Amino acid sequence: MQNCNPSPKFSIITPVYNSETFLHKCIDSIIQQNEQNWELVLIDDGSTDHSLAICEEYARHDKRIVVIHQHNAGVSNARNTGIGKARGKWITFIDSDDSIEGDYFNITNLDEVDLGIQKWKFTKDEDTIEPLDDAIYAGDSFECFMKENLHKDVFRAVCAKFLKKDIIENHNIRFDEGIRLGEDTVFFIEYYKHINSISVNSSGCYLYYRPDNWGMEKYHLSVAEYKHFYTKLWQAYKDTPYKSERFVTFIRNFYKSSLRYKRTLYNDLYISTIPGYLLMNRYYILSFGKVAHMKYWIQRCFSVLHYII
Repeated sequence: MQNCNPSPKFSIITPVYNSETFLHKCIDSIIQQNEQNWELVLIDDGSTDHSLAICEEYARHDKRIVVIHQHNAGVSNARNTGIGKARGKWITFIDSDDSIEGDYFNITNLDEVDLGIQKWKFTKDEDTIEPLDDAIYAGDSFECFMKENLHKDVFRAVCAKFLKKDIIENHNIRFDEGIRLGEDTVFFIEYYKHINSISVNSSGCYLYYRPDNWGMEKYHLSVAEYKHFYTKLWQAYKDTPYKSERFVTFIRNFYKSSLRYKRTLYNDLYISTIPGYLLMNRYYILSFGKVAHMKYWIQRCFSVLHYII
C-alpha cells in the first residue's frame, strides 16, 4: 500500500460520472506513471453505475487516491470541488474516460514557468490535433505567442496542462458552473490573464477519447445557456492584456455555427445575442483595421432593426 504524501508535487483532478467502462484504464495509467509524487482526487458526481465502488476500491489500496462523493452537479462543479481539495503545487485535469502514457509528467523546465502544456492524441486514428514544437515563452514572447495561438484547440481545452495551484487560488479562478460547453475555454482565458510564461512540449502523452456525439450534439444547450457562454467568453477575452485577431475570429465563427446548428432556436438566440455580437464586430473592425467588414456590420445593424420594428 502506498503512503500518503503530505505535499505532493502534482494534484490530478478527475471528475467521474457513470464511467465504469473506462475508469480502470484511466486510474491504472496514472498509477503506472514514471513520476510517482502525485495525488489523485476522484470526484464521483452522483454516478448511478459502479463508478463509486471502483474509485473506493483503488483508494483502499493507494493512499495517494482521494475519493469525494457528491450529488450530481456537473463537470464544472466537480472540477471546482477538486481544486478546493488539491494540495499539490501543480494541478492537472484528467477526464475519467481518458488515459495517459508513461511520461505524462515530464514537462520541460516546468518549475521555471507558470504553465506547462503538451498536445494530446485522440484514441481514434482519424482524429487529429494541431502540432506543437518544444519551446519556452516568457514576457513579450509569451504575449506574442498567445496572440497567434490562443484560438487553437490545444490551448483552450482542459486536458494535457499543468497549472500552478497558487495562481488559481490567488486569483480565485474557477470553472463557471453555468456553462456546459466550452467551460474550459473560459477557465483558461481567465488563467492566461495572470501568467507570463509557458513551456510548450511536443509530446502527446494524453490519450483523449472523443465520443461520436461530441460537442453541440451532446449537450442540447438552451438559448439562455448559449447566451451565457458567449457573454462570459467575450468578457474573459476582453479582460486579457493582449489582442488576438484569430481568437476573435474563432468566437465569431463559433457563434455563427451555433446559429446554423440549432435552427429551432435561431430567432430567439439571434435576437437575444445580436447586440453583443454587433459590439464584437465593432471591436473586430476597429481593433484589427478590418474596414472591409464595415459593410457586413452595417448590414447586421439593419437586420436588428428588422426584428425590432
